[in-house]
Amino acid sequence: KRDISFFIVNHARGEASVNELTRRVSFPVYQDDNTSMIQQTLNASIDDLFLYDRCGTLVYHLRKPESLVSHGTMQSNLLTTYLNNPCKCTDKFKSKVSTKPTLYQLQRQAGSSPSSIIRRRRHVLNHFGTPLVSTNNVPSPNDRPSD
Repeated sequence: KRDISFFIVNHARGEASVNELTRRVSFPVYQDDNTSMIQQTLNASIDDLFLYDRCGTLVYHLRKPESLVSHGTMQSNLLTTYLNNPCKCTDKFKSKVSTKPTLYQLQRQAGSSPSSIIRRRRHVLNHFGTPLVSTNNVPSPNDRPSD
């Protein structure tokens, strides 16, 4: 089974745009706050796109302009993640439980750079003190019943 889940984490200072985002998309929109600071934690900029495979491993971190839908890199990387299974995970491995890899595992996956280690964490939304709530009441991928 191959499925794709999308969600947006709106920047903490971008609260004014959250209503426009929720109006334009049919997937969950989360509003970051000054306590979670997801963008800072992930060493991300506005308009960055993170592509995770179905077992939760980060396979691409695209920065603007590569993150734009009209840019060929984004489309190519999305299709590669969907069709080619770049991390070689299996449906059997697909985890419903959030797990934190050890520092050693993170260093092996991403090198020793602290920002690389943070970017490779699995299930990003579950690593913060308070879970984010979708502002447009669309269930998150983890809340949807599995087939």
